Amino acid sequence: MKILWLNPLNASKNPLSVSQENFMVYEKNEIAKSIKGIGNEIESVVCYNKNKINMCGFSNIIYFRIIKPKWIFKLLYHLKMVQFFVNRNFDVVLFGVHASHLILIVKLISLIKTHNLILVYDIRSIPVDLNKDFKSKIELFRYNTSIKIADRFCNGITCITPMLGDTLKPKLIKLKNKIGYFQTGVNFRIFDPSKSSSLRDSLGLEKRFIVIYHGVLSPNRGLQNVIKAISICKQHLPHILFMVVGAGKGEPELKSITKKLKLEKNVLFTGGVPFNKVPDYIKTADVGIIPLPNIDWWNVSSPIKLKEYLAMQLPVIATDIPAHRHVIQRTGGATLIKNHDPQNIAQAITTFYKNPKPIYPMKSRKELYDLISFNSQAIDFMDYVGRL
Repeated sequence: MKILWLNPLNASKNPLSVSQENFMVYEKNEIAKSIKGIGNEIESVVCYNKNKINMCGFSNIIYFRIIKPKWIFKLLYHLKMVQFFVNRNFDVVLFGVHASHLILIVKLISLIKTHNLILVYDIRSIPVDLNKDFKSKIELFRYNTSIKIADRFCNGITCITPMLGDTLKPKLIKLKNKIGYFQTGVNFRIFDPSKSSSLRDSLGLEKRFIVIYHGVLSPNRGLQNVIKAISICKQHLPHILFMVVGAGKGEPELKSITKKLKLEKNVLFTGGVPFNKVPDYIKTADVGIIPLPNIDWWNVSSPIKLKEYLAMQLPVIATDIPAHRHVIQRTGGATLIKNHDPQNIAQAITTFYKNPKPIYPMKSRKELYDLISFNSQAIDFMDYVGRL
């Protein structure tokens, strides 16, 4: 099949960025690579600032330079996406959340072109990190409106987890029974323990017991409580180290808590690191930790870091929320804890230190590849499109 993915994306090159936008670029490129790898063509239009990321996963990419003023750029960028659709013939158009307003336009043009076209709306996430301000209300309105538009004009809807699908069903009429799942995956070629090197010697951490978290540091990920748990563990595990790999707007608060609890020797902030070095940091650790709290947007997510730890054969301590349970019940490899309370986290770390085996035994890499690789997710997606 020939697929057009309309999903406004800033593909500006920044090797140390651990922003949500940078993650989206990586994920889209890996998904496209897997879709292309099983015999399809997939194309898109992305924007960039000065230096552009090579989106080599796609069959074809049109790059659009960011200009000022911003409103003119946004108008021209979206016109470029529509023009690209008009000038070429596709079998499938896949819309990201921030391109949902193009669904009606593409639908009308497709009627004029009289081309048998499948339109799919893909939801990778619900709105996250919301509060009571006007911007958050607009974000929620936009999200709910996009679902209504997709239900009226698309042939199908895909979402990142079955849990997210369950939240959509009450909002759908036409597509209630046409929900597919397009989950996150992991690149097993990059996240391969046999090709990675521990950084213990170079970082002077030879005798430390290392707990790792990597990714965006935002305020609502439960990381504050991990630091508090490290303070508890330090009393009987003085050589414990919490390695925080990444950056984000939650970093100042985390560093403040670390200083207040006098844990400067037990918490290491690496800042942003090049993506190709992340497997080395994971290889350095004894156990990974994902302390996401039990809130709506994490419950329906598909945490890619969990799958990256598993691909690296690193045991994980994670909160027992639906998103984690959905993965671990199939893959093993983790100890699930009741919640992200510091006492619970500390107890889980201590228990693992004494007996370094996850409660759910981990499957082999070969078995995991068939469950959580980007390739396996692409196969599932194309099967769904074929049924449409």
